[in-house]
Amino acid sequence: MAAGGKTLMEVEPISDEYFLFNVFENVGDNIHFKGFWDDKAQYVRKVDHFVATYLHYSENSSFPWVNFAVFDSDDVCVFGKPDPNWKRSVNEKVGADLRAYPAGYRRVGSSCTGGKYDVEDVSCTGKGFFLTLVQTEDASCHANLQSSWKSSTYTDLLREKLAEKLTTVEDSHLFRRFLMVPKFPFVVRTPAAFDDPEEGLKMAAQLNGLVQEKDGVKVTFGYYLVETSYVK
Repeated sequence: MAAGGKTLMEVEPISDEYFLFNVFENVGDNIHFKGFWDDKAQYVRKVDHFVATYLHYSENSSFPWVNFAVFDSDDVCVFGKPDPNWKRSVNEKVGADLRAYPAGYRRVGSSCTGGKYDVEDVSCTGKGFFLTLVQTEDASCHANLQSSWKSSTYTDLLREKLAEKLTTVEDSHLFRRFLMVPKFPFVVRTPAAFDDPEEGLKMAAQLNGLVQEKDGVKVTFGYYLVETSYVK
């Protein structure tokens, strides 16, 4: 563990951006939650280094809401830069049972050749994505998991199934946590534009029925639509 709670990464990031995934469960009142999130988004979109932020929603995931944000530096309040207004704001209560798992990530793998992350792939509200949330019992497996991430996160299986349904399968991206809450050390994000979102929801449920926890690695698929987005 590096200074400031940062995780030393065995493999260098493949692009310069810094990413936030904040995964929520036990949300309760969705309307209240969306207002809570939008209030925070309005603040964050005005800070230096902001690039974009997106709120994802899934009808059938145990983690129904996920915020995904992009920055060109980690010198921002969401990654721990001192900001009394931000600290006070995020401590506001939005529900007694709400659980949030915010963490900073770097992009360390891609099904394409890499390069700068294209924020335009999510610029349209209503676009669909698979988010693959990866939990591990022991950090000692992270290097091996990353080296074989397409198979160990079942991304190959996902992409095979997408190829059966879609004319074009867009790139999958692997993100690795470098600081903050360690619940999900890896996340994979894959765009999937179904004409009927129900197809994506059914596919996620099918995948969760097929994959099994193995060697302390648990993979959870969810199909999400972008509810709200703000781009610089």
